[in-house]
Amino acid sequence: MYTEPGRSELSFALGPADQVRHGRAPVLRLRPPGALSALTVVLDPWDAEATFAMTTAEGRTELTALVQRSLGVLMISWSGDAGPTGWSAERPGTGETALDCREMRADGRTLLLVATHPQALADAAAESATALIDAHRGWWHRFYRQSFVRLTDRAVQRFHWLQQYAAAATTPPGILPAGRFPQLLIGTGHLDLGPRGEPGTSIMAGNPLAAGMPGVGSKAGRAEHPVAAWGLHRLWSIWQHGGDPGVVENLLYPGLKRAVELYAGFLRPGPDGHLHLPLTHSPGWGDVADCSHDLAALRWSLRTLLSLPTSSERDAAARSRWGSLMERLVPLHRDGGGVMVGAGVPLTRPVADPAHLAAIYPYRESNWLEPADRELMRRDVGRWAARRDGWTAASHAAAAALFATTRDGEAAADCLAHLLDAADSTLAAGASDHDAGVVDQDAWCTAGQALLDMLVQGDRGVVDVFPAIPARWPDLTVAGLRAPGRLMIDAVRADGRTGAVRVRGTPGREVILRHGISGTVLVHDGAGRTLPVAARNERTVVLRLPASGVAVVADRRIRGANFVPSARNRPSESLAEEFSAAGECATP
Repeated sequence: MYTEPGRSELSFALGPADQVRHGRAPVLRLRPPGALSALTVVLDPWDAEATFAMTTAEGRTELTALVQRSLGVLMISWSGDAGPTGWSAERPGTGETALDCREMRADGRTLLLVATHPQALADAAAESATALIDAHRGWWHRFYRQSFVRLTDRAVQRFHWLQQYAAAATTPPGILPAGRFPQLLIGTGHLDLGPRGEPGTSIMAGNPLAAGMPGVGSKAGRAEHPVAAWGLHRLWSIWQHGGDPGVVENLLYPGLKRAVELYAGFLRPGPDGHLHLPLTHSPGWGDVADCSHDLAALRWSLRTLLSLPTSSERDAAARSRWGSLMERLVPLHRDGGGVMVGAGVPLTRPVADPAHLAAIYPYRESNWLEPADRELMRRDVGRWAARRDGWTAASHAAAAALFATTRDGEAAADCLAHLLDAADSTLAAGASDHDAGVVDQDAWCTAGQALLDMLVQGDRGVVDVFPAIPARWPDLTVAGLRAPGRLMIDAVRADGRTGAVRVRGTPGREVILRHGISGTVLVHDGAGRTLPVAARNERTVVLRLPASGVAVVADRRIRGANFVPSARNRPSESLAEEFSAAGECATP
């Protein structure tokens, strides 16, 4: 929804998120009864509805709007005749009618139904307004109850809920390419909205040329490398959290094979015995050989391919070749200051996009749990973050994610706070897509995922609870957050100390849990029966989930810490209160 300078209209762009972002979606325009002098918009994310108050010389007009979740139909209503005096629907730049609209009367209100397809409009018109609204609100209430986050910083908590809303509102169920599916919906348990792993589906989403070719550098334009373009890391995360074998067999495995084979055709042996990449494009920097951005993606692809289960032995020879490629692939180039952008290209100037740090995040080829990697990771992130000239919203979001990965909760929280500071006009300008002039939703999704990474992380078989919590968040409650291995995590923290962690998952699954509780812990099955564990160190245990699929690790010194509240047991009123507060931060 937006207004345009010089036009006294309220405009709604309808269509897929990428069409809306780039100004290609059809637009509905409502004409208020008089020249529009003021407009206030309040979003209620709990019900996924917005209220619009339009002030004109004729007075104040109030209307409500929602996009009905199951049908994708825009529903706008107002009381009696006290609403817009007219409306039009057209495709930008053409003047052609591109929307199906129908005006109705119900319960003393005027209802305008708007759809991009005639059948959707017919289906909506066949239902009562009450039934459509009840179904819509019911879906959203169930969506939010899948997980729960409560923390001390109310602004950050509101940000979490609003990012959940934005991610789901722009995600049609099951039809987005994997690379466009918001990562933060995975960690909060909404895999039902993600890509399906049915036979016959394709990672290419109908465009096999979407990825940039190695060797051509910036001549590929803005095309991403194949791992990013085909959403392979996102697919891996979906499989890790959900365990759907179809995702591996029909999407991830063939996609990784194709990406690796594409890269392998361009690798060349060097005098040092390693295989080297020709020129590729390092985002935000330029064309470099042995680009750290691409090398990290390729090494992750090889390691992941070799770790995936496969139902066929037809790739035995290929797997041997992939293992050889991984052994011979050149390591990331480093100088005295840290990782370089590529061969012979040190980080000599500020750069807004930390693409050269992809081995740390998102691919996690550098492993924080390995002491030898920690100092290198700190140094690499610190060197990039020390020079912030030209940073945008995407830079601060990426920094929050990197700091969360390196367990620097204070720095990660600082980045989130900077993002949420609406008074920072420089950041607000940098938060826009330079081509479309609209908000860069990807940056905010990255920031939302960074927050989840501060709460729960999982990598190399280890689940890390509250890994990057700043001192300013002494009290925390999370429930229903997902971790790799099809695990659900509930945990509480009070006065800066973790009291208890509950893990739910498949009975019999081994879990390596970094619970973060200092001192002696109790480990039981949720019903008081003690579970056998092996302690790796003071704050890490290895346990096997019992027949109930539940294990609780609790601080022995905290009374009642063996109880962890579940989001599913919380009354709807409690969550509704959270969203009432969240709605107050909507921008007029």
